[in-house]
Amino acid sequence: MVSACSVAIIHRRTSDVRIDHDNTDDEMNSSSKQESDYILLADPDEDEMLVAEGILTLALMSNWNEVTFWDQTGRLPPNVAAEAAELCRDGCNMMSKFMRETLIGS
Repeated sequence: MVSACSVAIIHRRTSDVRIDHDNTDDEMNSSSKQESDYILLADPDEDEMLVAEGILTLALMSNWNEVTFWDQTGRLPPNVAAEAAELCRDGCNMMSKFMRETLIGS
């Protein structure tokens, strides 16, 4: 069985983040893109996909832990792409369990 999952990677815009200028010691430098600047959304809807900076889709044969399809759009930092791939893998494994339970029964 092959299961698939997509993840939308959305960059938090600096206009979306409220910065308290009086408390600069606790604030992160908003000009640098860090891992926390990205939101990963599994199973995104159309609106989320339209605003995404990147989309990763992965299909997996869970029993053999083999990737059968990989599609990535957008330029992403390697650590964010790796985190999105891990989220996709977890989603594929979860969907595989649901599919197996539905086909075989409990």
